[in-house]
Amino acid sequence: MNCLVWNCCGLGNLRTGKELGDMIQAKDPFVVFLVETLADEARLDTVQQSIDYEHKWVVPKEGRGGGLVLFWKSIANLEMIDSSQYYIDTWIDRGFEHEWRFTDFYGEPPPSIRIVPPTVQKWKPPDHGLVKINCDRARFTEENRVGNGVVIRNSEGLVLGSLSKRIPQAYSPPEIEALAVTTVMELASNLGLQRAILETDSLVLVMALRDDTEFFSTVGLVLDEIRHKVNFFNELHYSHVKREGNIVAHKLARHAICVSDVVVWMGDVPVLLFPVVLADIASFS
Repeated sequence: MNCLVWNCCGLGNLRTGKELGDMIQAKDPFVVFLVETLADEARLDTVQQSIDYEHKWVVPKEGRGGGLVLFWKSIANLEMIDSSQYYIDTWIDRGFEHEWRFTDFYGEPPPSIRIVPPTVQKWKPPDHGLVKINCDRARFTEENRVGNGVVIRNSEGLVLGSLSKRIPQAYSPPEIEALAVTTVMELASNLGLQRAILETDSLVLVMALRDDTEFFSTVGLVLDEIRHKVNFFNELHYSHVKREGNIVAHKLARHAICVSDVVVWMGDVPVLLFPVVLADIASFS
């Protein structure tokens, strides 16, 4: 997979735009990371159209300087993790055996930021009266299958229900993530839950649901179905969490390879996940 990283020193002139177009034509990268764009959202939309990339992620410039943008093609199977004025952090082909982390850095952060050690994000319980629904997906390349995993827990970390579901790998990563949410909605409805937090490690999906983003594709149809089912809840919030804070749901998705279709555990999880659930409870107790 080809990736292009370039400090363009501003995308505001025609010469820079032509240089970018020439490099993309010569290298045909799946992913393009540009720093010091010095450009607003409208200009970046124009650039995206000119280079014909389906997706982009923007870190706005601050004042007259900075600005990051990541363009990528759908074939790259890229998912956002996090971003700031100093970096954009992503997964590529997450769930495949050859998945890899693609993190782009720009500049040197202040010492106050550099000396803070990285922290591992843990699962956090919802407030009293709410339940938290975590979902994730996993891919099984050799079997040509995909697994969805769902776990629902209350404010004490106790499991109300969990699910592993195996489906054919006939969908794109965004479609799989969205389908996992429809499974969540069905399980929550069967349990009669009306006040919930839906949490996933797909930042793109969370933002699409929060912002009512429209997709003119199969993903858009699935999102429309999700938005319709939202009406069954009295209160529903969307939350993004990193992979390490979504371990139970991820392992349930991995467990889907062991089931023929779908398995639901009411008030429980598979025995092999007991230690993981207990570790989550211990982390906030």
